[in-house]
Amino acid sequence: MQSKLDHPTIFVSLASFCDPLLQFTLTQIFSKATHPARVFVGVVDQSADNNREWAAQQSFYSNLRYLQTSPVDSLGVSWARNLAFGLYRGEDFLLQVDSHTLFDVDWDQTLLDQMASLQKRFNKPLITTYPPPFELDAAHNPVALYPKDDWVHVLRPQQGETFSLNKPTLGFAVTHQQSEADFLEGHHVAGGFIFTRGGFVEEVPYDPYLYFHGEEQALALRAYTHGYTILHPKGCHIPLYHLYKQPNTAHTGHHWQQSLDAQRPIRFDALMQQSNRRLTRLIQGDVSLGKYGLGCHKSAAQFARESGIDYQRFVVESPRLPERPSALRRISTAFGDFVIPRWDAVVAKAFDNDACAGSAIEWLIKRLAPGAWVLEVGSSYGEHTVALARQVGPSGGVIAVEPSIHFSSILQANVAFNLVGDCVQVKQIALGDVVCRLGFKDHYASRSGACTILAEAVTLEKADYAVECLTVDSLTLPALTTLKINTNGFEAAVLAGAVNTLAAHKPIVMLPRRCLQVPTIVDLFNALEYSIQIVGHSGAESMLCLPGHFEPAI
Repeated sequence: MQSKLDHPTIFVSLASFCDPLLQFTLTQIFSKATHPARVFVGVVDQSADNNREWAAQQSFYSNLRYLQTSPVDSLGVSWARNLAFGLYRGEDFLLQVDSHTLFDVDWDQTLLDQMASLQKRFNKPLITTYPPPFELDAAHNPVALYPKDDWVHVLRPQQGETFSLNKPTLGFAVTHQQSEADFLEGHHVAGGFIFTRGGFVEEVPYDPYLYFHGEEQALALRAYTHGYTILHPKGCHIPLYHLYKQPNTAHTGHHWQQSLDAQRPIRFDALMQQSNRRLTRLIQGDVSLGKYGLGCHKSAAQFARESGIDYQRFVVESPRLPERPSALRRISTAFGDFVIPRWDAVVAKAFDNDACAGSAIEWLIKRLAPGAWVLEVGSSYGEHTVALARQVGPSGGVIAVEPSIHFSSILQANVAFNLVGDCVQVKQIALGDVVCRLGFKDHYASRSGACTILAEAVTLEKADYAVECLTVDSLTLPALTTLKINTNGFEAAVLAGAVNTLAAHKPIVMLPRRCLQVPTIVDLFNALEYSIQIVGHSGAESMLCLPGHFEPAI
């Protein structure tokens, strides 16, 4: 294939393991592209499915290079991506994604335009980050979970991560940072989203002897030392989405699933041990790794100085906070580290009160068991969300509902920074007594002489933005242990739309104490045979509604 500078081509590296969404992803790649004829996909399909037969019937089949192998014979993601790189035929640019990816319309032109701009400033730019999530609704239609945002999605080691010679792998997560720039330089890559020049395939070929954990670390260090500039984009510049594994959900796409691993002559443990030894050799600068080793354009010492990840001394700095110094400040509480607007004294005081012994939220947390499910309506900046998520753990979950654009963007950042994203779903919606569209305004307000922000529900004509309003019942939650509501006077409407859920699951319900003065709320709980008690210290009490069979712990 002969490339043309005025008609750039893209090679998409796509390694798939027993993935039911492979056909979906391939269709997305071509149906959403501005120039599908210039897109070529190297597919490594590790499954026993008839995807090749399906692909042969598609209009884009001539643009596929298809390799299929048994999942039993597969040796892991790096091995498969090495094979996918082998299907490269000189295209101008490389895009690597996972086989469960949703694309925006014109994704290819979006990335090409970004790359053209970045190439004016960097010799070898590489765009990467963990893509924002999407899910499939009840009708199996893809739904992007979060609106586009102006935060830069920077990849940093998870808080408290340590590593050693025998355990060289690190966990990474997205931290959201405010910046005037559309891209910030970084030092980690996401295997599920890499866009760079096509020559990367030949300069930094995938090491087939790595397995899964450590794959991205190795690739980032090798890309850096080969002279590539790793760049993390703002959310509004990411033209694709990733389907992440959900807590408590069986996942057939794991290479190490027991039914397959038992059939392999080389098991998961042996592959992982081999991979760790391989990563250790790389970070120690073993020249015998050849083309799978470090480059010579930059050194590992430079990488350590810039990134804070020192592979020689096995030291890693704390993740950078998602803050813009002129706008946000850090608050450290018993619940974790958070960022909030500098001027929001009301919320700052609430953080202090809630983290004190005897607070209502402390009372609730102590009575939640791991594996519990919480629906939090009105999550603000996430001060309670994080604490609840840590208590229920990955075997449970917290659905954090926050309609305000202002609050939800910082809420997402605080969830990510406190490393509870695996058990928190942030939903920028409203909940009420009817399904509709609601208008909102975020405006400054004064409470007790201090400044804060209020999200005010207004008519659509007067709104700055609109959100979907659903009912709790319409969510059809399979389980619910606790329902926590704080919606500035709309608690009665939320409860009116939750009657069936309350009757079915009998969750503990936590409300502001002022709700005790709302007759419709009290009548509802009396009808459902709930008891009511007040918890929390003076000035910050909450009204707790307990199902009749509930016996509070002492």
